Amino acid sequence: MGYVLCFHSPLPPPLFRSACRAVWYCGTACSHADWREGGHRRVCKALGAARRAAKEAAAGAAAAAGPEKS
Repeated sequence: MGYVLCFHSPLPPPLFRSACRAVWYCGTACSHADWREGGHRRVCKALGAARRAAKEAAAGAAAAAGPEKS
């Protein structure tokens, strides 16, 4: 799962991250605008849940693979 960057931010890294940790904003004004008018309010919980599930799946796959041997 990738991250979504604010379209106003020409320089990485953006300054503010949403609660779902899937969207980054260049500032508070863009964060508030996306929450109110951009639709992020409707998808934030789902994005966060998907991000956590992907992270847990990756951790489970790494644990199932066992320790690396040199």
